[in-house]
Amino acid sequence: MNLSRVVEVLSLTDEHISTSIECGKSGLSNGEFHAAVAAGGAVGPGHLYRAAGLSSLSEVKWQRLQFDRDERSGSKRSGSIAYELTRTGVYRAQGYAEDNRRSGACHFYVDAEAGKAIELDQRQALMLCHYCYPQEVELLRAKAQEEEARRRQLHDARQTIANEYERRLEVLKTSYGADATFTISSSSVGHENAVSAIARRGLSPMEAVQSDCSVRVTAFRDCGHEETLDTAICDAEAIASRVERRLETPCRACSDAARLRAAAEAAAAATAHLPALTGTPRQVEWANRIRAAFAAREPSSALLKRAVRAAYWIDNYKHLLPATRLVG
Repeated sequence: MNLSRVVEVLSLTDEHISTSIECGKSGLSNGEFHAAVAAGGAVGPGHLYRAAGLSSLSEVKWQRLQFDRDERSGSKRSGSIAYELTRTGVYRAQGYAEDNRRSGACHFYVDAEAGKAIELDQRQALMLCHYCYPQEVELLRAKAQEEEARRRQLHDARQTIANEYERRLEVLKTSYGADATFTISSSSVGHENAVSAIARRGLSPMEAVQSDCSVRVTAFRDCGHEETLDTAICDAEAIASRVERRLETPCRACSDAARLRAAAEAAAAATAHLPALTGTPRQVEWANRIRAAFAAREPSSALLKRAVRAAYWIDNYKHLLPATRLVG
C-alpha cells in the first residue's frame, strides 16, 4: 500500500509524509532505524518489530526483527544499533533511548520503495493493520461473534439452571429444616478464556454450567447445632438423601463435646490426689489432662507435685509427652 493510500485511510495530509522521524537520541532516516543506547547502557537500545497480522481485533501481531549492524562501543554502553527497513509495512520501536533517562516507543509506516515514512500513534497503527489484513479481520470478527453467541447461551443456561434448582431445593428447607444455598462458579461464564475452553471440551452450554454447580446445605439438628454439607451434586433428590443420612448420624459437635468431657473427667479423677493447678479454667482443664497422661507414664516423678502452674504443663507438653496426642 503506497503512502497516498495510507494518508487517505488515516485521514492525514501529505505533510505527515517524511523521509525521517526523530525519536530523541534515536530515529528513522535514509531507510534505517537507529536505536540508541544512553546512560552508560542503562537505557536502550530496545527492539524493533514489524506487524505480521492481528492476534485479535484490538491487538496487532508483532514480529521481532534482528538488527543489521551493531554500532555500539566495545562496552555496549554507547552508540546504537541499526535496522535496514527493506520491507514496506507498519513498524513498532520499543525500548530505545529517547534521552539519557527515558526509553521510548513509537509506531510508523514505512514505504520501502519510496524511502519515506509516516509516524503513527497506537490507534492509527491498529487501524492500518485492519486495512492491511482484511481476511484476518473478517475471521476474527466471525470468531468474536461465535464466542459472544456462546457466551449468551451460557448466560441463559446459567439462569435456567439456577431458577430450576433454587425451586427444587426448597424441599430441603421444608422437609429437613435445612437452609440450602445454590451457587454456580463464575468460571463457566465470567472468565475471558472460558468460552473457548468449553468449546474445546465439547460441552453444551447446559453441561458446562452444570459442571460448575455446587450446593451448600446447612441442616439444623434438634440439639441446636448446625451441620454444613458441601456437594457438587446437582440433583435435589440426591442432596436431600445425603442430608437425611447426615442427620441420622450422631451430631459431631455433641460427640466432640462428650469426648472432651469424658477426657476431662478422667484426667480430674487421675490427678485428684495431686496438688491443684493454678491458671484459667481452660488452662487448668488442658493441663490436668497433660499431667494425667504424664502420671500414667511417670507415676513417681517429682514434677507431679512440684509443678503446680498450668502454664508449665502446657508449655512443656511436647517435651514431657513426646509422640503423644491427647484428645481435643
